[in-house]
Amino acid sequence: MHSAHRTPFDAASCCSFSYCYRYVFYDTMIEFRMNKPYISVIIPTFNEEKYIHRCLTALKRQRTGYQFEVLLIDHESTDKTRAIARPFDVRIMDEKRRGTAVARQTGAEHAKGEILAFTEADCAPPSDWIDRIGEHFQRHPNDVGITGRYYFDDATPFSMRLSLFLMSLGNYLYRIGRGHYPFRGTNSAGNKAIILKAGGFREEGAPFDDADCSTRVARYGYISYMPNFVVKTSSRRIKGRFFSYAKELIYSSIRVFILKHKGDIRWYKVIR
Repeated sequence: MHSAHRTPFDAASCCSFSYCYRYVFYDTMIEFRMNKPYISVIIPTFNEEKYIHRCLTALKRQRTGYQFEVLLIDHESTDKTRAIARPFDVRIMDEKRRGTAVARQTGAEHAKGEILAFTEADCAPPSDWIDRIGEHFQRHPNDVGITGRYYFDDATPFSMRLSLFLMSLGNYLYRIGRGHYPFRGTNSAGNKAIILKAGGFREEGAPFDDADCSTRVARYGYISYMPNFVVKTSSRRIKGRFFSYAKELIYSSIRVFILKHKGDIRWYKVIR
């Protein structure tokens, strides 16, 4: 245990660059080790009995030295979602308004952690997911967020590889077009104070409330993209309706990002 007392740094006594470097580096690393961030995982749910057990099991199996909590923001599920979730160490919160934007914002406002991590009920984060989030923010305390990728684990091997490639391409194109990497509700994390200061998740941005939030958050700092920060998820959004999904995606992108109109989920196939 290091003493809380530190000898003041006297620039006049610094006789070499190496001494100065060692002092700053040592001091910084002590701060990192002493201040592990508390992480809140936020998951929107709506009739998720088919997927939620896998998601919560994956979070329960995290191998981590970081403290974290899991918040389920539930929109009046009528199936067994809550019953399945209760045996796990999670906080279940009611949200009568529908949509991921509302759920994520409710979670952000009630979370205990300094870092907010976002995933979805049909996702299964790897066992080092929490550790990678915590370690990144300790090593890069000035970053305001991180974002990664996902792949469809119930698809063909070709589709899995294609989804990862398209995800990377989309992230880089978004960076070129918008000047920053986008948050993804399936796999991202950010500084709670900054997210709330930036206005959080807005219904106006739906169904791209995650990317919309990152646009405002990026004004306060850098959002890192980590290609190897990956979770698996289901293809339920596009399974059997790829062209309908593509139409929804294109229409919504034009409406939200180009025309700057308010988002609209009434026509969008809401599954969460």
